[in-house]
Amino acid sequence: MGRIILVFVLLLSISGVRAQDALKGLVVDGTGKGIAGVVVKAGAGSQVLTGDDGSFALGLKAGRVKLSFSAMNFRRLDTVVVVPFAGLFSVVLTGKDQELGTVEVSTGYQTLPKERATGSFLKLSGKLLNEQVGTDIISRLEGVTSSLSIDRKSNGGDGYGIIIRGIGTLQGPRSPLIVLDNFPYEGDLGNINPNDVESITVLRDAAAASIWGARAGNGVIVINTKKARFNDKLKVSFSGNLKVTGKPDQYYQSRISVSDFIDLENYLFDKGYYSSFETDNSHPPLSEVVELRIAARDKLISEADARSRIDALRGYDLREQLNRYVFENATAQQYNLQLGAGTEKRNWLLSAGYDHNVSSLAAPFSRYNVKAEQNFKLGTRLNLTGNLMLTLSNSKSGKTDPSQISSSTGILPPYTQLADGQGNALAVIRDYRTGYINTAGNGKLLDWSYYPLEDYKYSSSVNKVNDVLASLRAAYQLTGWLKLAGTYQFEQQDGQITTINSPQSYYVRNLVNVFSSIDASGSLKRNIPLGSIRDQDYSLLKAHNARVQADINKLMGRHSLSGIIGGEIRSTGVQTSTGRIYGLNESTLSTSVVDYLNPVKTFVTGNTQNVPNRDGLGRTLNRYVSLFANLAYTFDDRYTLSLSGRRDASNLYGLNTNDKWNPLFSSGFAWDLSKEKFWEEACFPF
Repeated sequence: MGRIILVFVLLLSISGVRAQDALKGLVVDGTGKGIAGVVVKAGAGSQVLTGDDGSFALGLKAGRVKLSFSAMNFRRLDTVVVVPFAGLFSVVLTGKDQELGTVEVSTGYQTLPKERATGSFLKLSGKLLNEQVGTDIISRLEGVTSSLSIDRKSNGGDGYGIIIRGIGTLQGPRSPLIVLDNFPYEGDLGNINPNDVESITVLRDAAAASIWGARAGNGVIVINTKKARFNDKLKVSFSGNLKVTGKPDQYYQSRISVSDFIDLENYLFDKGYYSSFETDNSHPPLSEVVELRIAARDKLISEADARSRIDALRGYDLREQLNRYVFENATAQQYNLQLGAGTEKRNWLLSAGYDHNVSSLAAPFSRYNVKAEQNFKLGTRLNLTGNLMLTLSNSKSGKTDPSQISSSTGILPPYTQLADGQGNALAVIRDYRTGYINTAGNGKLLDWSYYPLEDYKYSSSVNKVNDVLASLRAAYQLTGWLKLAGTYQFEQQDGQITTINSPQSYYVRNLVNVFSSIDASGSLKRNIPLGSIRDQDYSLLKAHNARVQADINKLMGRHSLSGIIGGEIRSTGVQTSTGRIYGLNESTLSTSVVDYLNPVKTFVTGNTQNVPNRDGLGRTLNRYVSLFANLAYTFDDRYTLSLSGRRDASNLYGLNTNDKWNPLFSSGFAWDLSKEKFWEEACFPF
């Protein structure tokens, strides 16, 4: 009887074992690498951890079983498996960083995951840039980019005013290299529509020079515009914004009070500071307080009258006049339309932008942008891409800038009045003493007074810029890990500045008077004819860029090798012309001829001087040839060693042929600590 019971128990045990089947599986990440330490849980029952290679084995009852997979830095995954399951049950977990989009660094030559970029960089997404409101890239970078500053006072030694990691030179160029869609951008940065930008990468260390050459010594700003996508439905987006900015705060800076300024002038007058100004044959302007003190000293008015009039000036403030008559609210309008779609073999993107701004000095600015992109897949290996960017901008001058409302001896006194109580424009000191211009020439010269509230109406400046940027690219996937690409880019920018000063403008009246003379008989001779003065500045920039490049991206188990090898040639030519027309009749378009060769005596000092001549031509042509390579070796997706090298030849440097090639190189090492076991075991929260 006991033997029968033993056999029965054994049969039940065997039946219980067969009721549970072993599920074998493998948990990997997006690259196919096994993930260790993943918690695999079967419903509310048993759970196991994956091994170092990501494998696991779990005993489960037959039927549908709910499984959950969870691990640090990975998104939890819930799924269902039917047991028994034939073969290996594979699961792919998505990293939490991939949910937000993998951060990649663009150097202008290649795009790398941030873990493989060993240099110092900063990546800004288009979303972050669009949180700022501004017409240009510079205004959107300011305040959101660490180690980058905008030098608006000295303009950074160039037209951008951008400085990365401080000033690297006192006299040389300070601006970083601007790279737009993988090529140096030679045009005006203000031409780029910020709504077309997908991302910006700032390269901030010496590695930038080994990638882009000596021009990158002040850093590199890599701008990538939005691209078309394959297998994408038609998408239409529109954005518009209106920005209103109040008048500049004239009281923001702490300045000396009007009363203290007048006391200082009185002190300097008593010490004889202005004596040399009185005897100077150029008749430099003196303030109203000093003129009143001189008049009282010379008994032209009484001391009491002078004190009374000086005390009355203590009640005026130039800042109040600027707020009332010069500045106004600034407005900025921006509109952008984008369309794009793609099939399996072709995609396209089209965007158009319009900006219209009016500054606080009533100076208007308008800009039109059009961007078009087309991509074709020819077979499975060949891709063709074409890009076209057009920019048309127009800016005009407005009211007189307060920084230009100054005298030849310095800033205007803080008690200066620009208008009387009825709002009528008043004359202020500019180049000469008031007493001198009131009597010079005995009434035969043109009015020499300067009215800043009216003068801007008679002087206008128009700046027009047309920019065309076109590129073609062909890429061929030679093998699974080697791609060959060739790219050509052409840019042409036309700039034209036209400045017209009418006969009523102070500029024309002053220039005509200075180059006038009165002989002993009282006859007046004008060496500069009456009429408008028109200045024309024209520039034409043409840039050609061509590049061939091999992209390497090979994965060999725990080893990976990525890099680029290639060469490029670049040519940048600029032609400029300047010219001036005197005595222009804007109705009949007739002009007058002036004598540029023979110097004449100027009216004020009697010194001889030639009539200003702005006619001129200029041309520069710079050529570059470069060979470059950048290789990065990564082991176990944790340790990365990078090497960069570049040799440039240019007509800008090197007297001898052997001195023209300048080598630049750099190396770097990166260690991804977050993928080390001790890091995870330490339970660091990042």
